[in-house]
Amino acid sequence: MIHVIVILLASVFIILMLILYLVGIKRAQREVLKQLEENIRLTEDIKLIASLSREYDSIHMADLDKGILTTIRMSSGMERENFVSEEGPFVETVEAMINQFVVPDEREAFLRFVDVEALKKRMEEKRVFSYRYAIVPDESGHYIFEMTFVNASEATDKHKLVIGAKCIDEILKVEREKGQYSEALLHDSAFFYEFDVTDGRILGDYSAAEGYDPLFGLQIDFPIRYDDFNRIRTEKLGMVSITDRETIYWTCEGLQKAYEMGKRSLELRYSSEQLNMSWRATIILTEDLTSHHLHAVYICKDITETVEAEREQRYELERALAEAKRANAAKSEFLSRMSHDIRTPINGIIGLLEISEKHKDDVELVNANRQKERVAARHLLSLINDVLEMSKLEDDKTELPYEPFNISKVCEETLTICSIRAKENGITSMDDGGKNLKYPDVYGSSLHLKQILMNLINNGIKYNKPGGNIFVGVDLKSFDDENVVYDFVVKDTGIGISKSYLEQIYEPFTQERNDARSRYQGTGMGMAIVKSLVDKMKGTIKCESEVGVGTTFTVTIPFKINHTVSNVSLEEVNGKQTIEGMNILLVEDNELNMEIAQTILEDAGAIITCAENGRIAYEMFLEKRAGSFDAILMDIMMPEMDGYAATVKIRQSDKADANSIPIIAMTANAFAEDVQKAKEAGMNEHLPKPLQVDKLISILANYR
Repeated sequence: MIHVIVILLASVFIILMLILYLVGIKRAQREVLKQLEENIRLTEDIKLIASLSREYDSIHMADLDKGILTTIRMSSGMERENFVSEEGPFVETVEAMINQFVVPDEREAFLRFVDVEALKKRMEEKRVFSYRYAIVPDESGHYIFEMTFVNASEATDKHKLVIGAKCIDEILKVEREKGQYSEALLHDSAFFYEFDVTDGRILGDYSAAEGYDPLFGLQIDFPIRYDDFNRIRTEKLGMVSITDRETIYWTCEGLQKAYEMGKRSLELRYSSEQLNMSWRATIILTEDLTSHHLHAVYICKDITETVEAEREQRYELERALAEAKRANAAKSEFLSRMSHDIRTPINGIIGLLEISEKHKDDVELVNANRQKERVAARHLLSLINDVLEMSKLEDDKTELPYEPFNISKVCEETLTICSIRAKENGITSMDDGGKNLKYPDVYGSSLHLKQILMNLINNGIKYNKPGGNIFVGVDLKSFDDENVVYDFVVKDTGIGISKSYLEQIYEPFTQERNDARSRYQGTGMGMAIVKSLVDKMKGTIKCESEVGVGTTFTVTIPFKINHTVSNVSLEEVNGKQTIEGMNILLVEDNELNMEIAQTILEDAGAIITCAENGRIAYEMFLEKRAGSFDAILMDIMMPEMDGYAATVKIRQSDKADANSIPIIAMTANAFAEDVQKAKEAGMNEHLPKPLQVDKLISILANYR
């Protein structure tokens, strides 16, 4: 029994000793493990410090919880000041370093950045963060430094930092150069990027102009192959090369082949109908001498506005070219017709003169020939007038005169002239007597209104049927206190105009049928002249016609009302129109024209004094006493001194009748601006050549 108890006690003791031994082993193991963990953390810190040592001049360890800063290595800048602290209080050591090395202007901001609580907060947000600052430069010239803070804590409640500081002057220089490089590339471009052609991948580090999205909303995961990037843009955005030849540049293989063929700069143009945009990319190729990889810089410019402008310009050029071809064809046809039309009356006049010469004694034949010559001459003048008028109206700088006139009188004069021709052609002319003219006195161009009406009425007579009629009327369309709008209606019972020709009736040099010039003796410019004049008078013209029934033209023109109307007109003649006994100074440089005018005037009873040019006329006027001449007939285009200059000098002279003597322009300068220039020079009237005898006598008689 005793032996059993002894054995049991011995066993218990052995078990207890074994337990104690095992517990000791566990404690030792924990100590070993703890030491191992410390060694591992120290190894990690050493690795981190070692990695920083390759880039940073100064390296420090900081325990923010304990407030300790340990210096692992000091930069040369600190050594020069003998500032070395292997371990010390964090706040005081950092503050001393900042106050000694950082430029004064930046110290306060730097101290706020390295505040312990501020650093702990940043450690919660980022594992690595940095701060740039300027130090007082030394002889090495170092100026800008960057301090990097790395979170080296092994637990969330610990705050350990590894801190590295280095000079970044060279880095900043590279950054500035890169920034300038980017700025230069983006100066005239939308975006650019670089990629390795050999590797074939785009990393996605674009540089783009402000507000410009080079992906146009596409969600692309970078890096991506250059070929795939362009394929996606084509599929999603409809981007396609403008020419097939350039499509190859959207692949790395194509760029490689282009480089092997000696090309160092390529141009790729592409567009997208989906985005309604266009681009031009310049691709610069270079080879890396170390890796021998082909490198590309892709510079893209948005040329949407340029392409749109070019497209619009191309359209305008094509339209202008088509218009020019059409106009040239019409003018060529016109010149061919004009050659015939001008020669016809000239041939008639010459032929009739020769017949009259051979039959001088046949008075009846000679008189009949003279009438025919007059008709041919008037037709020739009409042709020339149309050509000159159309040429003048095609000049956009041509301005119509703005003067007071009476619409009733213009219509009456026009109808009086045209009714004679209508009667000769067996056409009955009618008018409404101007009963709808609420405001007959207006401002505008009476000459051109008359020209419009005469063209329309003459066409109504020319293209009418035997025994037909023509009606002319004026209707009040609208008015206010200052302005009035009239509709001038010319209606005939003529041959009418086809619907197809109505579309081109206002085009110059055109006629509906090829035989029109022979049957009706026209240039094909009458309606073009009318349309141009109506446009210049800010009016409109409408034509309604039916073949075989007749045509109605309605011209709508606005006028400014003349509220101050003179009741006296130079054309109102008291008594019989005569110039018998009038002393007239006739100024003309052409001998034949001088002879014709002198004969006409002397046959009418006038006393004529002749002057060969403006200078002689001016001298004659000064030599004679005031009142010696009742009027001056002044040509314009003359040598030594023209009619305008002579008139100005006469008006500026000191003679008693210098401003009262009537001076009448008698000239071949027959355009509206010529009339205006004559009035501006001081002339009273303007008579175009060839002279109309009755009108010449009538105007002179008004100045008796």
